[in-house]
Amino acid sequence: MALNSISKESSSNDKRWVIEIQNFFEEEFDDDAHDMPVSIFNVPKAHKAIKPEAYTPQLVALGPYHHWREDLYEMERYKLVCAKRVQAQFKNLEFQHLVDELVKLEYHIRACYHKHLDMDRQTLAWLMVIDGLFLLEFLHAYADKSHSVLASSARMSHLVDPAGKKVAHDSILKDILMLENQLPICVLKKILHVKFSSSDIADDMLPLVLIGICKQVSPLKYVENYPPSEVIENSHLLDLLYHLIIPRADQQQQGEEDLHIKEDEEEANPSTFKYFETPSKTWNLSSRLNVGVIGRLKNLNLWSKLNNGVVDKLKNLTNSKPMTVVHGMPMNIIPKVPALSPIAPLGNFLPSDVKEAINPQNSANDSKSPSVEEILIPSVSELCDAGVKFCPGGDLTTIKFDSKDRKFYLPVIHLDSHTEVVMRNLVAYEALALSGPLVFARYTELMNGIIDTPEDVKLLRENKILVNHLKSDKEVADLWNGMSKTIRLTEVPHIDQAIADANAYYDSTPRVKFCRLMKKYVYGSWRMLIVLVTVLLLGLMALQSFCSVYNCHRVLNLNGQTNVLH
Repeated sequence: MALNSISKESSSNDKRWVIEIQNFFEEEFDDDAHDMPVSIFNVPKAHKAIKPEAYTPQLVALGPYHHWREDLYEMERYKLVCAKRVQAQFKNLEFQHLVDELVKLEYHIRACYHKHLDMDRQTLAWLMVIDGLFLLEFLHAYADKSHSVLASSARMSHLVDPAGKKVAHDSILKDILMLENQLPICVLKKILHVKFSSSDIADDMLPLVLIGICKQVSPLKYVENYPPSEVIENSHLLDLLYHLIIPRADQQQQGEEDLHIKEDEEEANPSTFKYFETPSKTWNLSSRLNVGVIGRLKNLNLWSKLNNGVVDKLKNLTNSKPMTVVHGMPMNIIPKVPALSPIAPLGNFLPSDVKEAINPQNSANDSKSPSVEEILIPSVSELCDAGVKFCPGGDLTTIKFDSKDRKFYLPVIHLDSHTEVVMRNLVAYEALALSGPLVFARYTELMNGIIDTPEDVKLLRENKILVNHLKSDKEVADLWNGMSKTIRLTEVPHIDQAIADANAYYDSTPRVKFCRLMKKYVYGSWRMLIVLVTVLLLGLMALQSFCSVYNCHRVLNLNGQTNVLH
């Protein structure tokens, strides 16, 4: 019986797959749907291992990722109540018509999700209708009542509370801001178009609702006059919130600054970049081209023999005892050894594939243990003790350290019960969806670096940089110290410059210089001091033992010297 059920299930899955493929090729090809960027991701397990509840919905599931979770089924009846109320309010609204309209957007919807959606088009469309209507009803609480078309539902009043005082409301608010729980804005737009039978009303109302909630939940300063036409061009609510905090123009400017800095570094140190990179790049490029002498060698099957011969000779050379000793040395030590300094630059001429062939173990170790970048910067308390004053600034682009006036400018941030969920999901979305510099992630790393204790939080609060709506300063310190590392490393020029300037000023203060000298010459030589003190104590103990057996005054003739003095 079990085998028959498995075979029947497999057969039904095969038929379903064939039907989906047939439907795909029978429909007209939509370039817009297939060119849409993926914007709704599963957060990597390693990233949400520290605090999974900040990335996984706890009360309500929106979209397909968490729809089938049994522990979230309780909220399904509220979704259905919301849908029935909307149908009663709009007499001409037929759910099947709305579902049919969303079926036409099937490939647009699927293109938004990074994960494969294992459900048919009708199931997906119904899911989007129910979840979309519920989300719009919830977001309606943040809309300007004078421009609102819908009225709040009495049955939803215990959930929808713009003052944020209800526990259920706060839980739902956290859930709808999670990356894995996002709904495409194109779905909300289509639902409003069908509801109001007017694209103008829908296009006016949707930006108002979305901007309203983003203003309420944004922990940082946002763009005030964000064009309504650009609001509905964003992928989803979290994407809109991100671009309200970090406009696209700022991201592009950061990327251009990063590129210019790298070009300036190459021009300032040509020997460091071009001199050593060119041979390696030439080797790699020539091995992939089928032109000139290289092409003839390839056609004669001589290139692989030549390449293997070079590698074999290099292997034999590196396996010799002298080279084994050299190979075990760090690369920064080899140039300092007079006999080995002439061969130090040779490693830079070898391409990566030859290095891996010569010593694959090192390559494997490098890939398994990537470097982890940590911000090394004094805490708020340490900087304040060094004479630094923290001043409130504007948005994230205004972060800077003024060495002349000893002022550190940071944006004002508001912290409440849902701020941690917002920040964690913004960091995850930025790393997964955007290819430019991770401005928001770098900001969280900076705050993580300067906040160590509740005293640091207190100082930022007193300087009006941090507005705390949580229970205590300790809770804020734990929040920042618990922020996980970013998914990938990044460089943000203006933030990195502020960190470098703060470190340079702090290191130049007399107190820090004195402490580091003490650490280097006193604390650093503690072993020698212990040996000296031990020898001194042993000498004194030996002298005491000697004097207890013999008369030290008589042996050392101390009495005679004493009489002479008298």
